[in-house]
Amino acid sequence: MTAKKPTANRKRRVEDTVPDGAPDWVTEELILETLDTWQPYYGGSLTAEDALEILLGVTKLFEFIHEM
Repeated sequence: MTAKKPTANRKRRVEDTVPDGAPDWVTEELILETLDTWQPYYGGSLTAEDALEILLGVTKLFEFIHEM
């Protein structure tokens, strides 16, 4: 699967950085891609912390499925 690039018209915001305490595998690019992917499905604006929560939740889901 090819990674999507963040949309060209997306302005970079200060809060689009990797939140403190995030695992080492979480990059700024991954945060931005997560925001671009999930924002259309949410009513309000998502933050970098929201993106991290989504990423960690998906990771836990895949770990659970893998253990089944």
